[in-house]
Amino acid sequence: MKILSLNTHSYLEEESEKKLVYLAKSIRDIEPDIVALQEVNQNKAALTVSDLTDVVFAQHGKRLKSDNFGLRCADLLKDMGYKLIWLGIKQGYKKYDEGVCFLSRLPIEAVDFFRISKRDDYNNWKKRMT
Repeated sequence: MKILSLNTHSYLEEESEKKLVYLAKSIRDIEPDIVALQEVNQNKAALTVSDLTDVVFAQHGKRLKSDNFGLRCADLLKDMGYKLIWLGIKQGYKKYDEGVCFLSRLPIEAVDFFRISKRDDYNNWKKRMT
């Protein structure tokens, strides 16, 4: 089993669009079974996604938005059969929903999450979940 883990820093980096395409190309080259992405952002003002066909889990507070970095990466890899798991955790830079996502080509039987920080405030940048 191949697992790739990466802190994307999503839309906070310069040339984030080029980096998204490069990430998808790298995933194609490596062909991991599971991709774990941290600091996955989506603009709070973006449209909510209504078609969740390829999404296994998109809950815990913040619904999946159309510009979600993990969702956009999964769309670039659609032909590889990845399913998306999204967990919105906290507000980032006052304009993003920030969280983690997993892309899996393996069957997903269950998803569980829990808070690992003492803070449970969505607006506090120190909130951590897994």
